Amino acid sequence: MKLKKILLVAGAVGLGVVMWKSSNGVVKSLRHEAQAAVTWVETKVPMEKRFDQLRREAQSIDGEMEKVKNDLAREIVEVRDLTNRTAELRAAVEKNAATLTARGQAITDATEKVKYGARTFSKADALTELQKDVNGYARNKQRLALMETTLTHRETIKETLAKTLDSMKTKKAEVLAAIDEVEADYKQMQLTAVESKYQMDDTKLAQIKDSLRALKKSVEIEKEKQNLTPRVLEEAPASAPAKTVKEILAPVTGTAQPATIDDAN
Repeated sequence: MKLKKILLVAGAVGLGVVMWKSSNGVVKSLRHEAQAAVTWVETKVPMEKRFDQLRREAQSIDGEMEKVKNDLAREIVEVRDLTNRTAELRAAVEKNAATLTARGQAITDATEKVKYGARTFSKADALTELQKDVNGYARNKQRLALMETTLTHRETIKETLAKTLDSMKTKKAEVLAAIDEVEADYKQMQLTAVESKYQMDDTKLAQIKDSLRALKKSVEIEKEKQNLTPRVLEEAPASAPAKTVKEILAPVTGTAQPATIDDAN
């Protein structure tokens, strides 16, 4: 049951990686993907190879991360340039507004001739020049508003890309950590299985010890039997001598022994 659970979790991790990689599309059928994952898990592919494949799938997000990184770098440069140009135009528009206000006041105060910049005009011509400059000011102010709007949008894009890149890095790390966790659980299960397979219970060990004790006792008995065998042979009665008592005592009593045929010869 535990192995089946680990297999299903590994399949779920693989499914999560596949779904996560599909950032540019929509997963058509979650049920279909889940069934495909379960079917894949149920094959006889070794678990070690399955873990390696899951890691390769997780690493494949690096290509998409590189694209996001390139887009982010481009937006950073574009936002910096647009910020500088917008600031320059804003300063020019503000300066122009002050200049036009001063010229308008000069025209109002004039009676006949008006000094307008480096030139001198009649009051009527000065009003015409002022109108032209105000129209140019209005165009620049409108342009400034568009640039500020564009800058706001591009800053939002830059922030979104930065968050996307950070999110992809985090999710990749989470998937790799999940794979490591499942693999560690699987290895622990293997270790437990090996320990259970080769572990001997106390009852069986006690039986072996009893048998060994009985065998040792039998060997000791055989040893004792061998030690006793020579002693029994030594204590066995000697065979009856071929001589009589008189013949045996002849050296003591001085009785001459009768000569035998061999002695006569």
